[in-house]
Amino acid sequence: MVKRSRPCKVSSMWYVESKTVKKHKNLGLRRQLAQTETHCPPVSLVIGRKHAEYKNCKDKTLRKRLENEYRQITRADKTTGSTAHNQMEAALQLLRMNEKRGLHNQDDLEKLAKAFPTYRICVCVQLGVQTITLSTDFPIYNDGAPNIIALYMERSHFEPFDITKKSLVANVNYCENCQKIITDASQASRKNHNTRCAAKCRSCGVLKCPEKTMEDLATEYKKKCDTCRGTFYKKACYEQHLAKSSSPVNPKRKMTK
Repeated sequence: MVKRSRPCKVSSMWYVESKTVKKHKNLGLRRQLAQTETHCPPVSLVIGRKHAEYKNCKDKTLRKRLENEYRQITRADKTTGSTAHNQMEAALQLLRMNEKRGLHNQDDLEKLAKAFPTYRICVCVQLGVQTITLSTDFPIYNDGAPNIIALYMERSHFEPFDITKKSLVANVNYCENCQKIITDASQASRKNHNTRCAAKCRSCGVLKCPEKTMEDLATEYKKKCDTCRGTFYKKACYEQHLAKSSSPVNPKRKMTK
């Protein structure tokens, strides 16, 4: 159960006043992004989603437009008042929230998460002196969604950060390939996941292994590797297997069609 907490009401100097400025920089937070004293949960979610949209966009023209929209709500110059206004407008437009409602706090996250059905939302907190970890007070909202928004909570204030950067969160690892949050981020755990990642082909161990071609289907392609004794049902898959210096294929297991 999520613990009830104080509403978010922090000064605009939250980042400077905090005793963990170095940790914020490790999280990629060079400054405070959510410029609000009352609505940081919805504003942080809007900023996080906009960042994910432009980062994951493949179309160069659309990506540039999305990046400009992201910068418009996160600008760090003399127009901070305008930035705060733009953030609130974006949150109002997306969430249709009531600006006069008053203070928002972490208890609202469950309701807010429903406006982001294609985004998993996780909350990280400080644990000890050097560790950032997933908060045990929050579930992973919309678990299983293909995208992710990560929030860092400190002193009842939420800030969005990019959890996909591998070196940021000491004991949380996020795999962009299979979109899985791995709470044990030890070197052994990461190595094990890299080998067994569900996004990799179970035969050749390569990401984005091509589908069967018309030729594979017509000839009912089937090839057994003389070295590992694994069976392959796609020519490209077999060739990728040969090209790898080492493959996670299990020689005792035959793949099914």
